[in-house]
Amino acid sequence: MPDLSFNQKDLSIKKNMRLYLKFLLLFLGLTLITDAYARPIVVSLQKELAKATYVGLVVIKGYKGRQILFTPVNNPKKKLSASSVIKMKKEYLGRKGSFYSTSWPHVNDTVLIAIDSTNNVSLFAKKCDGNYRFWSPKPFTSIFEYKSPAICLSKEKQNGSELRCWDGCLLPINELENYIKVSKENY
Repeated sequence: MPDLSFNQKDLSIKKNMRLYLKFLLLFLGLTLITDAYARPIVVSLQKELAKATYVGLVVIKGYKGRQILFTPVNNPKKKLSASSVIKMKKEYLGRKGSFYSTSWPHVNDTVLIAIDSTNNVSLFAKKCDGNYRFWSPKPFTSIFEYKSPAICLSKEKQNGSELRCWDGCLLPINELENYIKVSKENY
């Protein structure tokens, strides 16, 4: 009687390889389709500030799961917290001294924070040469929309009254209160 065990193993390997190839092709196809329709997320500085229930200068005290813990600079004994759409991990913290979209400030950093009506952090800003440098902690954020007197981070050409810039914008510190007031009136 001939030994069929080799042929059965061979058939089993071929069957597994076909299944593996089908999954690989499906994964590659979905990846290509997703990338073809991917669009950058746009954050409107006016809308975020208009919807904010809290905007203030704070000191970051820590992170606990999806919570950011902080104290207002003008009232350090008051302990506050807000939520994040993601669970905090060390890799989400920005490099010390640099602030990019999707990054979070380090413990003991002093930042301006904007919190929306659902108690989620919507914006951060850091004082930088007489300006607030705004960025968004939301995942996949890449474009900031804003109106004058806010300015772009780079020397990109801007057209029209509503401007766009990659990765955040600058707003003169002395313009913040008026900018929030005008934003709330318009939204």
